[in-house]
Amino acid sequence: MQYLTKFGGKLLFESSGQDTANGVVIQLSEFNAQPQRTQKNVEIYECQLNDGFVTLSAYIFNIQPQLRNSEIKPIIKIVTWETKNNLVLVKKLEIVDLEIRTLVGKPIEYKNFVAQGYKNENGSNSYMPKQKFEHNKQLLITIKEKKEQKEIVNVKIENSSQKPQFTQQKGKPVQMTSMQTTNISGDTKEVSIKSLYPNLSNFSFKAKLIQKTQIMQFKNGNGHYFNVTLVDKEGSRITGSFFNDVCDKFYDTLREGGIYLFKKGIVKQNKYASNKDLPYNITFEKYTEIIEEADDQNFAPNVKIDWAKCSEIAEQEVGSLVNMLVIVNKPAALQNVNLKTGESKPKKTFRIFDQTGAIEFTLWGTHAQNANFEKGQILSLQGVKVGEYQDTKNVSQIGQTIVIHQKDQLVKINGYQELLNWYEANGGDEGVLIQSLEESKQKNKLSYIEDIENEILGKPVNFKKFYEIRGVVQAINVSKQPLYYLACNKCEKKVDQVNNYCQVCNVTAEPIEKYMFSFKIVDDTGGMFVNVYDKHGESIIGRDAHSFSLQSEEMKQQTKIAAQNQEIRFLVIAKMEEYNGQPRPRYNFIKRIADDWLTEAQEYYDSIKEELSKIEATGSNKERKQFQ
Repeated sequence: MQYLTKFGGKLLFESSGQDTANGVVIQLSEFNAQPQRTQKNVEIYECQLNDGFVTLSAYIFNIQPQLRNSEIKPIIKIVTWETKNNLVLVKKLEIVDLEIRTLVGKPIEYKNFVAQGYKNENGSNSYMPKQKFEHNKQLLITIKEKKEQKEIVNVKIENSSQKPQFTQQKGKPVQMTSMQTTNISGDTKEVSIKSLYPNLSNFSFKAKLIQKTQIMQFKNGNGHYFNVTLVDKEGSRITGSFFNDVCDKFYDTLREGGIYLFKKGIVKQNKYASNKDLPYNITFEKYTEIIEEADDQNFAPNVKIDWAKCSEIAEQEVGSLVNMLVIVNKPAALQNVNLKTGESKPKKTFRIFDQTGAIEFTLWGTHAQNANFEKGQILSLQGVKVGEYQDTKNVSQIGQTIVIHQKDQLVKINGYQELLNWYEANGGDEGVLIQSLEESKQKNKLSYIEDIENEILGKPVNFKKFYEIRGVVQAINVSKQPLYYLACNKCEKKVDQVNNYCQVCNVTAEPIEKYMFSFKIVDDTGGMFVNVYDKHGESIIGRDAHSFSLQSEEMKQQTKIAAQNQEIRFLVIAKMEEYNGQPRPRYNFIKRIADDWLTEAQEYYDSIKEELSKIEATGSNKERKQFQ
């Protein structure tokens, strides 16, 4: 049986809204799937909360996708909230149980609860998790079996002509020497990983340790830990964490590839709940028992994981967690990045790809220091975090990320052999493969500037969409600012443009030039300003930023003039951003597209046919004549 925070509604409604040590565990009983309003990139949802005694209205900021299901009444833990003008605003919450579908207790409205002297005789804050309910069926059977087994043992003892002898040595527990009995001590029956559920502590399961991290320090320096990933014979996986003394106790005794019997700990909801493959994490405690079993190469079957392709990362939300099976394209050099706290942190970024495209993958800290991946090496990345830099998505390692590069473990993962076969069939030349991937990408339909502006008009902040445009380049950098800036040669961040000092690396850098400018593109329907960054500027200016910087001011102006009035086709991303409290569009150059007049002629022909079809279906004779 589990419990909501008793009188949690009263605590939320009448408190100052400060964090509590344990948060407020409460039920999300009703939820409006449509946000009431959106402001400054924050969506606000109206809901009803229930503590088993009272129900009250509240608003939740940026609710998780898992909770947007009308068929469930999930249990959540409210960590941070604020109460203003008799209204509860939930700022931060954690998911406790997504399996609850019925109302907990018999709640009444808060005003009636207050009128009754903060009493509700019919209320109750207890509930039974679905997984625990199913687990209890097996537990009752197990208890019955143990009881019957104990009765059988007792009968054997009574009927035995030889009485059992007991010996005891000083400082040691009593031992039965003449007769050994088993399974009557109340030990937990061995279960599978998939039968575990939050807050369970008395468990026992056998699993193979497929990954063990390095010992890591907390950000505040007050403690250390390491994580493991375990898989049982059914292929179910779970992560585990060892902190401080428990970390010291078990770190040297556990090895990757070993099979162990794990007894006792605390099962918790994985705080990275968007990683659906690993919903729970075990915190192992001082009382945890871990017993090594004999090695068995056939113990863990092939592990099936849902993979996200490189081409799909662009559609993922920033901050979400994904699993990827990829190939290393470009090894990385270790960098030490200075943080805002004044500390430095090792960083290493690899270029990775699969059958659909390529992106960047970044590791931090000890993970970066120990990552010596080579070109052509296949990696299994489980639980990497999606990020974005200059409108380009990337992925990075976090504390719960699992990186598998050992071939003996990869062969048991779905998709590995298929990726390896594709790589080898194409000759293993990363440069050729990446180039062919870029060339094979399907082009977007050609769009006109007027249609783009009309489509994004009125769209909310953070709206994004890709378009292809053909037009004439005009008015490069009307602000008359330089077309480039100086960046650090190590981290590639902008340095002080006078003394070349890099605040990230905390050194005076050897600067490199990077393009950053805007230009106006014009077609038959209108014009728009487009921003250009880094190497993309080369396709507009016709030379790299370094060689451009070496020119005299007169030659720079002539190069700039020569780049204007050229007709180009390119991919652009349109974004709605907030400026002075108002949404406005921003257009960023993605890449130039090679001219293909035959394909464009076909596109033009198809567009004419499409317009004719519309007029034939809905237009008048006058419209038909005008179009002809």
